[in-house]
Amino acid sequence: MDFQRILRKGRSKLGQGLLAGVAGALVACAFFLPGRMDHWEAKTWDWRVNLLAKPSAATPKIRLIMLDQKSLDWAKEENGLGWPWPREVYGPIIEFCRRAGVKSLTFDVLFTEPSRYGVADDQALALAIKSLPCFVAAVHLSKTEGSENRWPAFASTPALTIGGLERWLAEAEPNAFSRASFPVPEITAASAGLGNVHMNPDADNVYRRAALFDVFDGRVVPSLALAGFRAANPGAKLKIDAGYLEIGDARLAIDEAGRAILNFRGPSGTHKTYSAAAVIQSELRLQNHEPSAIALDEFKDAYVLFGFSAPGLYDLRPAPVSGVYPGVEISATALDNILAGDFFRRVPVSGVVLITLMLALIAGAATSRVSGIFKSVGVYAFFICAPVVLCLLAYRLGFWMPLVVQEAAVVMTLFAAGMIYYTTEGRQKLF
Repeated sequence: MDFQRILRKGRSKLGQGLLAGVAGALVACAFFLPGRMDHWEAKTWDWRVNLLAKPSAATPKIRLIMLDQKSLDWAKEENGLGWPWPREVYGPIIEFCRRAGVKSLTFDVLFTEPSRYGVADDQALALAIKSLPCFVAAVHLSKTEGSENRWPAFASTPALTIGGLERWLAEAEPNAFSRASFPVPEITAASAGLGNVHMNPDADNVYRRAALFDVFDGRVVPSLALAGFRAANPGAKLKIDAGYLEIGDARLAIDEAGRAILNFRGPSGTHKTYSAAAVIQSELRLQNHEPSAIALDEFKDAYVLFGFSAPGLYDLRPAPVSGVYPGVEISATALDNILAGDFFRRVPVSGVVLITLMLALIAGAATSRVSGIFKSVGVYAFFICAPVVLCLLAYRLGFWMPLVVQEAAVVMTLFAAGMIYYTTEGRQKLF
């Protein structure tokens, strides 16, 4: 009889633990599914990125040229140039990249208005661009702003086709852009390609995702990152299917809006960076048959992006790895992810719910098997840490697995199990 009583009591405690697990999982998922945990989940994702971000095999293939504060000061003090610079000043940067043999040069700069220094200035920049067949200029797509609502006659139709695009557009929910700002005709005509610089942050204004392409006036416009890749690899075929964009041999996860979760490589400066002033000076020295401060080999076969990092030029954005992150580095990260083929994948909602329920049930069952304060504390500590370990492991495997819903389910399960135990058993000695 004693054995049967103990068995019944054990079954009763197990049932109570499982009941607590179901309750904890249901309450947590009730907040998770409508998106009420998204703000906190985003913060835990940023923590994971800062903890685990690391360079890829593609990171050394990318170079950044930054128009930083040092470059602005040099131009003003040494050459008397205020901002904006004459566009012909960018010529030596383009020539240095041509001389070095870069794979592509992508300018994250909008030349949408004629130069204040006259048409000759735009023509000088266009002439420099023509010397580099892999030059990508920036276009800005928008829903409300821009001088063009149709593809302009002075811009050639982008030679970019994506297999399965029409079917995907009919089923997905991509951003619809009705306005655009193109570079001035001289620069547009001289460039090998155009890349969209428009990027949307998450709801908390942090940039964690990037669209790889958008559509304007029935034409596919690649992002700045994809345009830079295509300029170097014009033969790479693109195909889109539910949840994935294939670029060459890479199969990249995207959401219903065509956005990919960025796999950041580290803090600002992770991709090797050079000051615009240093590159200009190096090219001028080479033209004078003098030693260059920057070796040409540094840029040989590199994907090069040019952008702004000076605070006064207003292209600094919040990212998971930093509250102040140059916009061009977000494009560099996306290009890095394309080359490495390792954008993050989101764990499906059904998978998250199932994992959350299983974890809560196991936690509830475990609490029913222990007694005593030290054993109970050990079980509590284990299951509170378990979601963190699972999500860090998922990160290493290339998945964004929501953490907050699992943690909430475990905590509520442990709390509910304790409440059920004390309600049914009364307060007992813990030792």
